[in-house]
Order: sequence, then structure tokens, then C-alpha cells
Amino acid sequence: MNTNEVLAICKQLALEGKQPSVALVKTRMTGPKVLPLIIEGIKQYSANPNIALEKHETHVESELTDKLRIMQLERDAMELKKQVEELKVIIKKLTS
Repeated sequence: MNTNEVLAICKQLALEGKQPSVALVKTRMTGPKVLPLIIEGIKQYSANPNIALEKHETHVESELTDKLRIMQLERDAMELKKQVEELKVIIKKLTS
């Protein structure tokens, strides 16, 4: 776990008009609730909500980009498997 989830929760709380606190953040977290990371995330958000938000959005964009690359690689691998199977059929016909 890192502070990105905490930053996202802090943003959500602020949008709801609530002041981010350890208790509020802990109740919304889905993963492990590591107190030092929660405190650090709240401090980062409180010090500069815009920078904290940009950091979180950049992380989310990076994760999405990685997932898209993985999906493209999986499609490419499937296409290559298909081509290999087609070549095997051609080779078999030529050697028969």
C-alpha cells in the first residue's frame, strides 16, 4: 500500500465537504490500514491538495497505460500463436 489511496480518499472527503482525518480515511480504505502511511497521506494532502491530487492522477494514468500495454501485448501474442498454427499446417502439407 502507498499513500495514493489515502490521497484519493482525502480528495473524496474534501469534495463531500468533510475534513480528512485518520478515522474517516480508515473507514473508507479497502486495503491494509497502516497508520503511518495514513498520517503521511493526510499530511501531504493538507499541505497542498493540488500537488497531492496531481500525484494521484499521474499514478492512476500510469496504471491505466500499463494495463493497456499489457492488453496489447496479449492481443499480439494471440495473433502470433494463430500465425504459428497456420504455418504448422502449411509445413505439414508441404512435407506430406
